[in-house]
Amino acid sequence: MVSHLYELKDFVLTMPHYFQLLSRFASLGPESREFLLRARVVGRCMDFFFGKASPYRETFSDMSGLGPTRTTEQPEIGLPTNVNQQTQSYFQVLQERRRRQCLSGATPKYKYLLELVSFCVRHLNVGGAGLGPHWLDPGRAALATFVDAQEADIYAPVAAFLTRVFAAAKRNRSMWAVARAHCHYASQDPEQLEELFRTVQAGLEQHDYDEIRPFLCLLEVLLEAQHANFVCKRAIWLERFMDTVQKNLGYFKWMETVLEFIFKIVSK
Repeated sequence: MVSHLYELKDFVLTMPHYFQLLSRFASLGPESREFLLRARVVGRCMDFFFGKASPYRETFSDMSGLGPTRTTEQPEIGLPTNVNQQTQSYFQVLQERRRRQCLSGATPKYKYLLELVSFCVRHLNVGGAGLGPHWLDPGRAALATFVDAQEADIYAPVAAFLTRVFAAAKRNRSMWAVARAHCHYASQDPEQLEELFRTVQAGLEQHDYDEIRPFLCLLEVLLEAQHANFVCKRAIWLERFMDTVQKNLGYFKWMETVLEFIFKIVSK
């Protein structure tokens, strides 16, 4: 199933169903998450997400490491319909063309892709320390990092690319999943934590009031984590966040959303 990932560009409309199935599989337990990590699902998914901006398409599109693809001559359920091109009417041809355009031209939705990646990342025993703030499988994770170093590069890039990832997390469940996974992965790396906060700043400065919730969600997870690498940065992050807020006082709708977030944080 993973080997068909890059064929989704022709079926964008039904893409969420594909990733939903893999996400549900990843949610079953540590064994399924480890299996997907060894299949380099995180790198392949992020490569698919970034598209032409990814420098690793040739690496991750090579599916030879997954083993031989098993197929049958005839499907177990249903048979393909034989279409005689000569007897098709112009309307039928036009209808089929429109159907394919609808499948491939839809707006991509990445909710389940992001959830799938987050499940897998939170399986990792980051750094072998067993201290990740959002670790899913304490004592049951055999992997401390990705099996391919290029996966780390594409999963945790600079803030300019991370901003695109968080902007795509438009649903509550996906934005929390992405924020927790990135904080878990960066928990042992102060520089990567700083990159996450730069992502918050970039998101707040570049997006309008109705698009900043994923970045506020990331900030909330950063501030609430009790790991030492987070706690020592908390006061600095809050000060820089307030500096960003002061620069945008004139944007009333934006300020309304940010003030609601501040009230939420203070009430905790």
